[in-house]
Amino acid sequence: RTYPIARNDLNNGTADEPEFSEFTGPVFSPDGRTLFANIQEPGIMLAITGPWKRQRRQK
Repeated sequence: RTYPIARNDLNNGTADEPEFSEFTGPVFSPDGRTLFANIQEPGIMLAITGPWKRQRRQK
């Protein structure tokens, strides 16, 4: 499953010609408590805390 948890409103362009960069490299910390993600341009790393629940795999 996928869930929307964030939206990038950081405009690297102008109001007349907006330019938005993408989220990249999402990964959880080893303990599963923090989701790390990056905004490609201008190179921002985000640390997003839960609570997170593991989903059971559907057969």
